[in-house]
Amino acid sequence: MSEHVAKHPHDAAGADTPACWIGAIAALTSLGHRDLQHHIERHSTLFEDRPFDPALLSAISLCNAISTQGFPGRTREVANRTTLWAFGLDLAIDRAATTAQEVEEIVRQCRGVASGSPAASGNHLVAFLTEIQNEVAAAEDLMPSWRNELDRMLSAQLREWHWNTARKSGNRSRQPSFDEYLDNADSLMLTFIALTTWMADPDLQTHQHLDGLISASRSVQRVVRLLNDLATYERELEWGDLNALMLGPTRTDIENRIITLTEEARSRLRPLIQSQLLPAVYLNRLMEFNIGYYRTTDYWGDWSGP
Repeated sequence: MSEHVAKHPHDAAGADTPACWIGAIAALTSLGHRDLQHHIERHSTLFEDRPFDPALLSAISLCNAISTQGFPGRTREVANRTTLWAFGLDLAIDRAATTAQEVEEIVRQCRGVASGSPAASGNHLVAFLTEIQNEVAAAEDLMPSWRNELDRMLSAQLREWHWNTARKSGNRSRQPSFDEYLDNADSLMLTFIALTTWMADPDLQTHQHLDGLISASRSVQRVVRLLNDLATYERELEWGDLNALMLGPTRTDIENRIITLTEEARSRLRPLIQSQLLPAVYLNRLMEFNIGYYRTTDYWGDWSGP
């Protein structure tokens, strides 16, 4: 599928160039950043910590502006909001919760969204997830899959929390192997975010090709899981989070596994892209963006500062 900016009267001057494409992406990024800032302010108690800084919002917006370029605007907005929500969930479980009961309660309340339970007053995590669900609820044929992905992701988050708690307490018998950790990559939430994004546009043919798209998404998710771990190791040592480098493999081992997994993901995506499925184009752009992005930094803002 060719990648280009949709024709516009301004193109009459021959402005359909790489610089024009970059300008279009920059504009979409700016719009996305403003929308995310609006939701940060609406759910201020969820996003009040320092890591939710302007750089994080810009990175989320840029990634989704590129990954959804050519999609309807609402698709990009849903991608941005769901990604922001996922960061909020991650921080709530990894940083705010201190006991298993607190984590299990977060998981229970988020699962309640799928069954129609209303958010408790002041629970911005659940309220924001409910808003996102309502935005994609018209895709009724995909809602069972959405609930399944939500459940898988929450189960993976809970499992990782228990693994990490065991690690910090010195209980090696409850720590995962590297392969078990990688099999739990749903904790990254990429597939959940992807499916939610696709549901925003009924014309993406997601339902007809769902099995292949979910399989490809899980392949991309494993790639990004390991890219993230290489980029965030020092920060996760400081924050006390679990990381693949804490489970035995060396950095070179993980780099080699990323190469293998990337080729696997590309092979799964190739026929879907050749069939001109936009969700597969989205996954490919998302993976390639993160391969480049994580070479330099990760998404989270700096916890330190005045």
